[in-house]
Amino acid sequence: MDWNPCPPDKDMGLFGEVNLVETGAVTLRSPMAVTHFTDRTLKTAELTVYAELLNATDHEVQGRVEG
Repeated sequence: MDWNPCPPDKDMGLFGEVNLVETGAVTLRSPMAVTHFTDRTLKTAELTVYAELLNATDHEVQGRVEG
């Protein structure tokens, strides 16, 4: 019996440099990147990025999210 099995995504996730920069009154919450490999070679992948944006002001603001 294995009471502590490894999770399916063990040792996967972000690698390399990651920078988060804060500007203005809009907060980016719960960022998540989902990878889908298109074939078994793992040479090509589709990446989908999700995040919640929260406006902490009492008026509409415009901005840009880059990735």
